[in-house]
Amino acid sequence: MTTRVCLLSPAPVWVNPRLVKEADTLHAAGYDVVVGYRADGDVERDDAILATKPWRWHRIDVARARRPVAWILAAWRQRGAEWLVRAGVPTSAVARAAYCRSDGDLADWAMAQDADLYIAHTQPVLAVAADAARSRRVPFAFDCEDLLAEEAADGGRAAWRRGMIRRLERQYLPQAAYVSATSAPMAAYLVERYALRTVPVWHNCIPAVNAAALHDPGERPAAAGPVELAWISATIGPGRGLEDIFAALPQVGSRVVLHLYGAVTSGHAEWLEVHLAPLRARSLVVVHPVQPPDRVLVALAQHRIGLSLDPDDCLNRGLTVSNKFFLYLQAGLACVATDTAGHRSVFPPDAGYGGLYRPGDVAALVSLLDRLTAASTLSAAQEAAWVAGRTRFVWEREQPVFLDAVARALPAPSPSPASAPITVRGRGDR
Repeated sequence: MTTRVCLLSPAPVWVNPRLVKEADTLHAAGYDVVVGYRADGDVERDDAILATKPWRWHRIDVARARRPVAWILAAWRQRGAEWLVRAGVPTSAVARAAYCRSDGDLADWAMAQDADLYIAHTQPVLAVAADAARSRRVPFAFDCEDLLAEEAADGGRAAWRRGMIRRLERQYLPQAAYVSATSAPMAAYLVERYALRTVPVWHNCIPAVNAAALHDPGERPAAAGPVELAWISATIGPGRGLEDIFAALPQVGSRVVLHLYGAVTSGHAEWLEVHLAPLRARSLVVVHPVQPPDRVLVALAQHRIGLSLDPDDCLNRGLTVSNKFFLYLQAGLACVATDTAGHRSVFPPDAGYGGLYRPGDVAALVSLLDRLTAASTLSAAQEAAWVAGRTRFVWEREQPVFLDAVARALPAPSPSPASAPITVRGRGDR
């Protein structure tokens, strides 16, 4: 009988490429894969991704426009649970309901899956996976993509939420068959904080096939005019390091143009306008909408330098490495990144694909851009990035670590990851 793995997410699949890569990898390795997730907004991006997938999936749809009654009930339950948490009620059930809207629906669905292993993606579904696994008497695992209790925009804004997340982590992480992380510094933090024996790491790289249509940077048409910088994220807004580059642009001058890729929410539109106003007359910034998944690398490859500017204002941002960094490498862009523990772990001094600067040090950023935009330096950095994105930071290099962790988590014989290129230790169900 084929081993079944159930992956759980509290968010749409289009914002969690790590989950999609894991599901694809497991299916290719011979596992029976089913993914359960919740969505409370537009699903077109999800549908475009899921239409191409051979594994099964189930969506908990609580979108206000499509299911207003379900949306209202879910919101009331969550707000009531939040009130109880703030009032000091410490039970796990209350914390779960407060942290994950539609926790009950996800839990019911997960328990109905005849899975041999459950994998929780992010903290809100940690308890869902653990309880479903316990009911089936099978193991569960946890993929810690972010340290959400140590994230300024989450725990920093609501102190009660930070304590709630830590309680859930203390309760469930030691029980997991494995806890994985996105960077070596994050893994070390989890090992120390929760006394875990080991935490395997697989970076948020993408498969080589995604970049197969791109040309080597040296074979691309010579670009005349300013050097084009690129920054990409799901949303464009404050707290992502953009303040640094906005302050640097007038000092770098007309030698560069910044291209921003992402959605501008109504809450951030005024913030963006304030920063763009002094730059608009000189045409130093171009804003692009969110790109379809199959167009992201093509869009980035039009530019020369990628910016990964996460501030070091909390442990999460300081210890992790964002997806954008690896996208830049695989698109063949030189990289400018903030000097954080996470970035240093993937940016050795001899990397050759760009440079680091201390977050907030605009003068250092200007100096780095001055050096990197020199023609000979830039070409060499792009070539180094291109090589790194194909030999070191590519999903085919990371996936054996993931498959090994899954195989070790299962109590019974499981499919062999024979299709993996190297060995490293360490239809919609609507």
